[in-house]
Formats: sequence, C-alpha cells, structure tokens
Amino acid sequence: MFSLSHLGLSLAAAVVVAYLVLSLREWRRRRGPSRTYPPRPPRLPIIGNLLDLPTEAPWIKYTEWAQRYGDIVSVSVADTIIVVLTSVQAASEVLGKRGANFIDRPAIPFLELINWSFFISAAPYSDSWRIRRKHSIRGLRPRALQQYEATQREKVHHFLKDLYAQPAAFRSHFEFLDCAIIMSVLYGYNVGGNDDEFLTVARDANTIGQSYFLPKDTPRQCIPIP
Repeated sequence: MFSLSHLGLSLAAAVVVAYLVLSLREWRRRRGPSRTYPPRPPRLPIIGNLLDLPTEAPWIKYTEWAQRYGDIVSVSVADTIIVVLTSVQAASEVLGKRGANFIDRPAIPFLELINWSFFISAAPYSDSWRIRRKHSIRGLRPRALQQYEATQREKVHHFLKDLYAQPAAFRSHFEFLDCAIIMSVLYGYNVGGNDDEFLTVARDANTIGQSYFLPKDTPRQCIPIP
C-alpha cells in the first residue's frame, strides 16, 4: 500500500532530479561553445572537479596540476569555473598586466548570508567598490603609512613584553597585536586586554574565516550551502 512516507520520498527524489537537470542545463548554457578555459583535469557531470579539490596542503595538488597542465589551470564546481595561477609569472601576467579584465568578483552566497559581502576583497565591481578602493589606497600610500609608525612601535613593544613574560601564549599575543594596531589606526581605540570585547569579536570573525575560506571549503563558496 502506498504510504505518505513513500510519497514524501518520491517528492524528494523528484526535487533532486529536477535540481540536477536544471543545474546541468545552466552549466551547459554558461559553458557555451564560444567560451574557452585554461587546461583542466577531467571532470564529472554536474559536480565537475568537486572531488579533485584539495582539502589539505593545496599547494601539493596545485603543483601536480601545474606540472601536467601548465601555469594556469582551471577547475569547475557545479557551474562555477575556478582558475588557479600556479606561478609568479602567471599571476603577474593575469592580475597585473591584464588585471582590468578580471577585476569583478563572483557572488559568494555564504558571505551574503552572514552580511560580509561588503568586504572590498569579496565585493563585486561597482561604483561603491571603486569608492571604497579609492579610500583604501589613499590610506595605504607610503607617505600615509608614516603616520602609523608610532602606533605600530608602541603596540610591538607591548607585544614583546607579553611574549617575554608568556612565550607559550605566542599565538594569543600575535592576535592581540594585530587587533590592537588595526583598532588604534582605524578607530583610535586602544584594546584593553585579552578579554576586550572587540578582540573577542575579531577572534570569532577569524575563526569563521578560517573555517570557510580555506581550500577545503571551496565547494561551499560555489554552492549555496549554509
């Protein structure tokens, strides 16, 4: 007798099949006959090179690909194409000499979910992005950096004292140093200590970043999985 559980399974299977069919259609549409990509490893339908992406020590896999396919390698995850630059020469040629052709950035669903899509390093190219980049460059010019030296020297002296007193806690000292300099330079705020609320927020954000933006998490950047 056909039960509700069987009906639920059937509906779930239909949804999955429909999603796969639509994904394949969209992938083929974006791929298009006129598009050419750098050499890449053999890929599977739908998921592409998902199973080939390195989860640890990515430089080893990238080196293997470079030896087989050249300095510029492409891989695909679903309908997303990822280009890997495996040499300084390739990076200089693509991002330096022809950087204007690759200035835009793909949307990363997870960043939108946690409201981090405003970061200049992840935001798509737009008038707003250009304004933020202009202000960022202005504050990072060699002449502008001179005004930060006194703050950096003060925070480094504090860091060295803490490191001498507690060398085993070096990781915590480095985190404190980074946060102390950034908060002082950008906001004029002096981080009070390891229990400072803003330092806690910075550590939490760093933990999120490390758990998401490492090479092993590339599939989640390409597929909207929370």
